[in-house]
Amino acid sequence: MSRAPSWPLHPAGAVRAGLAGSDGRDVFRQLAAAAQRSDLGDDALVFAEQLLNGEPFLDATQRDALAHVVLALLTAVGQGATRLPLDPKGPLRDLVGGVARAAGKRPTPAALVKVVDTLGSGHLATIVGRPGQRRPLIIDDGCLYVHRDHQREVALAAALRTRWQAPRPPAPANAARPASSVPLSDEQQAAVDLALRTRLAVIVGGPGTGKTAIAVAIVQGLLAQGVRDIVLAAPTGRAA
Repeated sequence: MSRAPSWPLHPAGAVRAGLAGSDGRDVFRQLAAAAQRSDLGDDALVFAEQLLNGEPFLDATQRDALAHVVLALLTAVGQGATRLPLDPKGPLRDLVGGVARAAGKRPTPAALVKVVDTLGSGHLATIVGRPGQRRPLIIDDGCLYVHRDHQREVALAAALRTRWQAPRPPAPANAARPASSVPLSDEQQAAVDLALRTRLAVIVGGPGTGKTAIAVAIVQGLLAQGVRDIVLAAPTGRAA
């Protein structure tokens, strides 16, 4: 069982400081700088190094490419995603490219494709598994997950499925469309109407598309239907 390296505490980060001063850890010395520029903490470096230290049979090119893939996954997670699509022509290419540029390196496309093609097989099967297996990384639906994030996504999907299938009490027969205190576009109003007449609604949109305004209108609509037990959870100050 591999263990995290023990370095003394350092204001810049113990792992990052240790890697920066170690001539024998070329990949991670360079990736330490990449992690700092990509706003990844020491835990990301420890995770990546533990995975690669457990794969002594990888050649230097494969080791380098795999390190970039792992940090690309952790970058995607840090940006709010739960997984990283493994299509070399998709987000993987851009994220790996960003990590590589920050490290002053550029893994060859052939090496990257080779690592992606061999994830979950051969020597890499010890660290990359399939759904239901206990491995640090999981491949599912053509995407790479950190194991804990895959577990959470599966559990959330099961909970949403149960909620979707449960019957919802019908709205009062004479309930009219409630007036919202915030102006809504036709598309936003359609989202509100959908949420008020279904058991479950997932409304997505980029910044500035009016998700918070929709949430306000949904609450007002539920109040107009006589619903009083309402719970809100929000990650941003304005939405909260």
